[in-house]
Amino acid sequence: MLLNVKRLSQVEARKLMMVYEESNVGNNKCFFPDNKDISKGKKAEEEKFLDYLSNDFFKLDNSVLYVWEEDKIWVSALRLYKINEKLYFLEALETHPGYRRKGYGKKLIDNLIEELKQNGNFILKSYVYENNIASLNTHLRCGFVEEEDRAFDYVDESYVDNSISLAFKYGV
Repeated sequence: MLLNVKRLSQVEARKLMMVYEESNVGNNKCFFPDNKDISKGKKAEEEKFLDYLSNDFFKLDNSVLYVWEEDKIWVSALRLYKINEKLYFLEALETHPGYRRKGYGKKLIDNLIEELKQNGNFILKSYVYENNIASLNTHLRCGFVEEEDRAFDYVDESYVDNSISLAFKYGV
């Protein structure tokens, strides 16, 4: 079931951090390579992520956290930003490792697209890193196409190296 989340309770925050657990561990290794305590580093990443959601993301008028819930378990999530009337930016698509290769990421994106279609024509942009073949294939199965343009992060307003620019266009 598709959930549209605009704020998180403590229970929901824990559910979300379970979805992003692998990324939080990876981010800790990337941003704090000298930190040898993985548990402590993961906790710091989770706190930083939840702080961003609470103090930045959820305060934006046109941003929504979408979650795919299966049997009351949050299995996949993404962030969506409305850039302008017809342009949206999807980022941070993640599926819990225990639920991968079961189509939940595709269900999440497909249902998001169906919801966006209710408002008429739009372009949905995203990017994936070149080495993230699973995410690339999920996007392509959902109807995204690779673009020649250099990948652009609409949140940071910067170009992204080593990534593939993707777009889903509806009615445009």
